Amino acid sequence: MLKELRRPNMANESWKSHEEFAEWQAKVTPLLNFNSIYHRSFQEIASKTLIRGLSSDMYVNLLSQLDSIVAQAITELEHDLAPKPVSKQVAVPMLTEEHGLWWFFLHCKSGTRLKFLGLLGSIFLLGLALGSNKFFMQLYNLVKSSTTPSTNQIVTTTNTPGK
Repeated sequence: MLKELRRPNMANESWKSHEEFAEWQAKVTPLLNFNSIYHRSFQEIASKTLIRGLSSDMYVNLLSQLDSIVAQAITELEHDLAPKPVSKQVAVPMLTEEHGLWWFFLHCKSGTRLKFLGLLGSIFLLGLALGSNKFFMQLYNLVKSSTTPSTNQIVTTTNTPGK
């Protein structure tokens, strides 16, 4: 389809009207979607041709650039040089019981490993800081004493009348 729409002598031809050029551009532009560089360049150059008051040399130059882009796209498609679409899905191997934290640590990238070690170091330092704080030490002792069974005897009081 792109081959049929190519006009190699469009710089020497004159368009009958602005609408005719706009129709041609509207047909060609979507066909260049397979390559974002061609697509973007074609749109930018085609929009420059709409500027009123361009010299004929500038107009011919822009039309030649459009033809060049279309010709390059045709060549790419004919020789199957277009980049293959990259699949965004990554095959993830199934994790089993033998894939634990140590396995992850050994098989992850070095940047991830450094982040993981930094996180562990931060948690350790936070624990040291909290452990040296008097408030958190009292809170820990309170929680620890409430979770252990009490060995205190239950003291019962009786109300004696008259006292």
